[in-house]
Amino acid sequence: MNDPSGVNLVRAVLEGVKIGSPKGDNLMPSFAAAYSDAEIASVSNYVIGHFGGKQGSVTSADVRAARN
Repeated sequence: MNDPSGVNLVRAVLEGVKIGSPKGDNLMPSFAAAYSDAEIASVSNYVIGHFGGKQGSVTSADVRAARN
């Protein structure tokens, strides 16, 4: 959330996340098929601003490149 370019955040939204813990795995599903590049860019910029305190600079082109 502290990276205005959102490289890791975009990848997490596209691919999902699995974090293991002693009490079991915590999962966030992939949203690549559910949302457009523009929608993922908007959500990423919101998360960066709200939780990172910075203005996000993620664009649809960034998300499209991360999909490939």
